[in-house]
Amino acid sequence: MKHIFLKTSDQINIINKNNNIVILPEILASIVIDKNNAKRISINFDGISIKNDNYIHKIDKTELYFRESVEDSLQYFLKIEEIHYYPTFINTNSIRNLLINGKLINHKNINFNNFHKWLSNEGGIDIEDFKLNTTNIPIRGNAFLGIDENLDIQSSISIESEKFDDLALFLRDKNLVSEDLFKSSIIIIKAIELAAKTSNKMPKYSIGIQEGYLSLMGIKLLNIPRFNKLNFN
Repeated sequence: MKHIFLKTSDQINIINKNNNIVILPEILASIVIDKNNAKRISINFDGISIKNDNYIHKIDKTELYFRESVEDSLQYFLKIEEIHYYPTFINTNSIRNLLINGKLINHKNINFNNFHKWLSNEGGIDIEDFKLNTTNIPIRGNAFLGIDENLDIQSSISIESEKFDDLALFLRDKNLVSEDLFKSSIIIIKAIELAAKTSNKMPKYSIGIQEGYLSLMGIKLLNIPRFNKLNFN
């Protein structure tokens, strides 16, 4: 077994088009390679700042873990203490205690020069469980992310929350969703809340992204851009 330990206290700057990503000290990383050449990787960041033309977004206290499984997948776990995404998710509205657990399907076939091909043909990002709290609204759920041959995002998301209507109201007040979209969403949310209350269960919402549309409980609400139109470079 090999165990490699890395530490740096130097600031790291990454320039990405109009964004300047700053990783603040200190960074701790550990890599363990067992006798079967399977790897376990852990990375801890003290803080990350993403600067663009208008704002500086901040990510506090990040922990990231990877572990190769006996299957052809890479298990991962992400923990973030707090995210300040300006101008909306800041101060009391920041995203707190984000936990994500899942796996990358067929990770050994990832080609970062042609990421689209892996994601559309044989790979995917499986989020087995996620939890977060924003605007004092606890949310949990699971999801799967992929793309189809036309580079349309394909995703299924299941969310549990007793305050989903408060989140919709917050998004409307921040002009992130239109009044018509808000009204359509509230009708669906209230119906699900009533059904959950009748059966004494937590309200559960199904969100799907397919063929360029985001749907809540099967009702199309938003247009979603194709994967290759999103700015990752």
